[in-house]
Amino acid sequence: MRTLIRNLVLSMRIGNMVIVLGSVVLGGCGTQTNQAVGCNTDADCGSGLYCGMTGQCIPKPKSIAVTITKLGDGAGTVTSSPVGLSCGSTCTASFELGKAVTLTATAESGSTVSGWSIGCTGTGATCTFTPTLDEPVQVAINFGVQPPSQPPALCNAQSFCWENPRPQGNVLNDVAVLPSGEVWAVGSVGTVVRRLGTTYSLLNSGTTQNLAGAAVVGSDVVMVGASGTVLRGAGGVVSGETSGILQDLNDVAPTSTGAIAVGVGGKIVRRSGIAWSSDVSLTTQTLRGVGSSGTELWAVGDAGTVLANAGTSWRVVTDSLFPTKPLTSVASLSGAAFIGAQQGEVFRQGSPWSRVCCVNLPDIRGMISSSFGLIAVGSTVGGAILQSSDGTSWTTPIDGAQTLFYGVGATTGEAWVVGDSGAMYRYTGGAWSPQTIGSTRPLRGISVAGQTYFAAGLSGALLRSVSTSVFSATASGAPDFSAISAVSATEAWAVGDAGAIYRFDGSSWNKVNSGTGVALRGVWAAGADDVWAVGDAGTVIHVKNGSAAAMSGGTTQNLLSVWGTSANDIWAVGAAGTVVRYSGTSFAPVTAPATSKAITSVWGNLSSNVWMVAGPDVFVWNGNNYQKYTPSGTDLYAVAGFGSALYVVGSKGQLLSYSGGSFTPMETGTRNALYSIAVSASTMYLAGDNGTVLSKAR
Repeated sequence: MRTLIRNLVLSMRIGNMVIVLGSVVLGGCGTQTNQAVGCNTDADCGSGLYCGMTGQCIPKPKSIAVTITKLGDGAGTVTSSPVGLSCGSTCTASFELGKAVTLTATAESGSTVSGWSIGCTGTGATCTFTPTLDEPVQVAINFGVQPPSQPPALCNAQSFCWENPRPQGNVLNDVAVLPSGEVWAVGSVGTVVRRLGTTYSLLNSGTTQNLAGAAVVGSDVVMVGASGTVLRGAGGVVSGETSGILQDLNDVAPTSTGAIAVGVGGKIVRRSGIAWSSDVSLTTQTLRGVGSSGTELWAVGDAGTVLANAGTSWRVVTDSLFPTKPLTSVASLSGAAFIGAQQGEVFRQGSPWSRVCCVNLPDIRGMISSSFGLIAVGSTVGGAILQSSDGTSWTTPIDGAQTLFYGVGATTGEAWVVGDSGAMYRYTGGAWSPQTIGSTRPLRGISVAGQTYFAAGLSGALLRSVSTSVFSATASGAPDFSAISAVSATEAWAVGDAGAIYRFDGSSWNKVNSGTGVALRGVWAAGADDVWAVGDAGTVIHVKNGSAAAMSGGTTQNLLSVWGTSANDIWAVGAAGTVVRYSGTSFAPVTAPATSKAITSVWGNLSSNVWMVAGPDVFVWNGNNYQKYTPSGTDLYAVAGFGSALYVVGSKGQLLSYSGGSFTPMETGTRNALYSIAVSASTMYLAGDNGTVLSKAR
């Protein structure tokens, strides 16, 4: 009976009932009848076959690999139906060709699903697609930062507001924490950030000098910086004091009677009450760190300089471990002094001194004693935080952070670290927690439509404002973007390396086939679905109604920027002072300004009012000739305006306003390079390095 059953073909399976129709031999098709082989399970079938729903051995269907790529600054997981993907951990799985696959995205706390792109499109948590080509499929999911988690944009003393990053994006060099938990952080351009409870504010420091050090002195915060700057902070108010010197001060620490600060040229100044006086120093080397251990003061600096003071005068301390090393910081633990070095070492006081850190040689910039032990900060391949409870065994809870760290401060049960791009991290035991948000990737373009701005930059950075919040995305493949142009709140275009053109459709960014592989440097939207892009080797791409077409740029020079006063009056500029113009049929060279420098930006509102930027120079075409201005001694990068208003931005945070035939500098409150400007009827937006986006009401 067993042999008979194995020789019967089962042509239909209904539940557990089998209908026998004929005699075959198992193993595919019978050699006598050429009929399909019957089966109960896959094991009854030969290699490459499986038991189908009809009870016959049939070929296994083709499968393709599906890979999930997660983009954006948020976090989350993606699962699939049929099962296979759990990304998370498993971000590639195989699925049957021709059968629908449904993907489900789940955002982590503080994140949101911002949309799907590439292999599957949609704006919701789920997305369904059917693989029809016998080739791998890549699907991109963008997890953004949930808007409610964003602190408000803080405005500085110059009325520029930090849209990104938040609470602000200037470099922070040091931080002081009062016993109440009130935090004061100081940095470039006189930046003072105060955190009271959970609320941040940017205080008016009364200076644009760089601030390098901060320390709690009694109930005050004492701050020091460039050109001998000394400040006192109390109750949210900053007031100036007089140090009596003009040299830069690099660090400050409390003493039993006040405070002490050190700086360039071996300068040492001491505060008693609110009066400052100079100590006799035994060095002309730059001093970078100051602190105390018990009743002894320590000052350290370049070329292995170590000074100690146990009373009224300083003495030189030498040891074979640090004869020429740049020493940056000093702290104490269990009555012993510890010195940090820029070359990544920590030395403990003794006879002789001993080297107690570190194997991976971090660049140590700051160190402090806290209730958690010693905490040092600096960098390896990125920002690094080091901790030691005994001064001998060190851990690195953070290594390779996106931003470098420069300063650390603490009070009982709480520590703070600060650094590049306004980074602030808090520690209360357990894990260090970032307190700042926003992309810090360098931005190269910004554009505004109504109340919405879009920005684009390196490593695929794409920012979009929604009400008072900013959404961050990263384009698939992460091209470096060079420029962006907005049509409306639901349409914007970004261009960049390798012919990249991306369109925002109101919910997600999607790649448009440009038909070129050369770098695209500039973009201008003449209207909805009507966009011009320019790039290297005179490349011009016109995208209209979703279709891209190449056009001669009338030059072989690299084109860097494009702008139009109308759909039939479009100007493109570039390397070696190149200017070409489109008048409805083609681009052709036209009269250019007298410069051999690259023209990096063009803007105009009339064919007789077209402005261009080339290095430190600004040119305007009046319909007959060019007028030249040289309003800056350093490079300018972009020009834009609205109506009769005109502005230029450039290196070191420069912003210049044109009025009445001349340019006037405007203080922005940052020294980050600004590469782009967009102007609306009510607001100007500036964008540049470290993710900087600043806004100011006009």
